[in-house]
Amino acid sequence: MDRKFEKTLIAKILSLLPAGENPVTFLMNTLSLSRESVYRRIRGDNMFTFGEIITLSKTLGFSIDRLADSVPDNNAVFHLFGDVDTSPEETFLQMLHILYNPWLNNQHIEKREVTLSLNKIYPLLYPGHPHLMKFFYYQWMYEIQKHQYNFSYDDTELPQSVLELSQNVPWITLQTFDVTIISEKDMVVNTLRKVEYFHRRNLISAASIAHVKNDLLHVIDQIERFITMGNTQQGGRVEFYLSMFDIPSNSIYANINGKTTSFLWVDPANLMSTSNPTYCAMHLRWLESLKLYATSIARSNYMAQSEFFIRQRNFLDSILV
Repeated sequence: MDRKFEKTLIAKILSLLPAGENPVTFLMNTLSLSRESVYRRIRGDNMFTFGEIITLSKTLGFSIDRLADSVPDNNAVFHLFGDVDTSPEETFLQMLHILYNPWLNNQHIEKREVTLSLNKIYPLLYPGHPHLMKFFYYQWMYEIQKHQYNFSYDDTELPQSVLELSQNVPWITLQTFDVTIISEKDMVVNTLRKVEYFHRRNLISAASIAHVKNDLLHVIDQIERFITMGNTQQGGRVEFYLSMFDIPSNSIYANINGKTTSFLWVDPANLMSTSNPTYCAMHLRWLESLKLYATSIARSNYMAQSEFFIRQRNFLDSILV
């Protein structure tokens, strides 16, 4: 392990200890180490094991990835989801918590900016739409499964914990942040292609497709109201751009009180997130570059707005049922 990280870890431990707490005694008791073992770690003769770092993280309440990202380095630390020891259901819920956390934690936020690149209807827009959330969960389970590829959407149950979380996340129109969306002109097509795939394999019924379709229509209606107003209901600024070219992946850049996070999505099972400031700055530059090949339609260009939403609804009208 890099010595720079060790020094940063020790500094973090010292900053979080209660006043008057002896750091050597604390480390001895917390990690079940001898005094000499603790001194060797403090001097740098021995490194903290990964298990010891996890124990310290849980005991003192600091984030390992943010600690690693604070070390001066060109390497970015990413959170990865989809290949962990927990169950698929638990992993899915953990992923949603990471994704929705900036929207669940509303206290003491003075600055909130978010930029999204969209090549499909993104999970951030699913709250309040249980059938769309279930379809996303079904895709997740389908891709995570290693041996079974014939279980149906209709036989899949959305975990109650996922449903409750999605119901507690306000839709983005209710928020106070400034939001920029850069979208492909055929936003709904990639989602519809997945629906059609499962329909052709007889894994989703016509009735279920109708429910998913209705949720998609509702999201399109919300987005139209959102960009026509040009601001959120609590005064946040809204920008919406239509890209001339295909957007390779969904992504989010978030700036919450000066703390930046980037989310990258490879459909649908692989969400990656990082708070590495160098990477986040690169991500923001890429998002800004997309605007050079896009048309702004928020609060203006009403003809382009109308054509865009008519196009999305026409695609939905042509869906199977």
